[in-house]
Amino acid sequence: MLQLKKDTLERMRNISQKIPAFEVNELIFSFPYIKIKTIIDYRIDQRQAASNYLQVLVEMKILVPFKLGREVYFINKALMELLTKGVGINKD
Repeated sequence: MLQLKKDTLERMRNISQKIPAFEVNELIFSFPYIKIKTIIDYRIDQRQAASNYLQVLVEMKILVPFKLGREVYFINKALMELLTKGVGINKD
């Protein structure tokens, strides 16, 4: 998982200097999903900038958007796959 986190941070830094890469990377590896509000609550940036950051990460295929009702959740697919890998194999 640490290598995935490091690689993702490097990809973000290479794509855009405008994204606060370290802070956003910490969030997407700390929660199973994040929302625009998560970035606002952690005082990383305001709503419009947070929305732009997440859209860039969707375009980079780092996050996958999932709309539920009026809310959009952004899921770190690679992390979720890593965490759920092998779930259900050992049924002892």
